Amino acid sequence: MDPMTLHTPEAVCVTGEDHDCGATSDELHAEAELTRWIAEHCPQTGHDFYHRTTLCAESSAWQ
Repeated sequence: MDPMTLHTPEAVCVTGEDHDCGATSDELHAEAELTRWIAEHCPQTGHDFYHRTTLCAESSAWQ
């Protein structure tokens, strides 16, 4: 993987019986920030299922 690749992780809470919670961390710049968001959302709501995505932009795309 290119060390110049820009990663923007994001999580969406998909806990719910009739519909997903839908709360989102928005795009973050560090995996630790994403983990912290999940760790804060979980005890506040009791929700424990999340869909995680990571957008990657190759350095050649933004230079």
